[in-house]
Amino acid sequence: TKESNFTIGETFEEKVHSGEIMVGTPSWDGAKLVIEMKPKDENSTTKPQKQTRYVEDGHIVLELQVGDVVAKRFFKKAE
Repeated sequence: TKESNFTIGETFEEKVHSGEIMVGTPSWDGAKLVIEMKPKDENSTTKPQKQTRYVEDGHIVLELQVGDVVAKRFFKKAE
């Protein structure tokens, strides 16, 4: 389990699984939480990514975008 703490509109730093530090900028797009992440090191080979979280049909959806590739994870409440 991983927990992230941040304030909307303020950049924050987060260490990812590779050990690299990413800089995130959270914002709201309507009812969607959007976090734009980019590597802190300008010489990094890690690509920027966009994380979008929202509720759809009673599920929480996490949409991850890196370049032209988009992946979605769907979460539902355990019964």
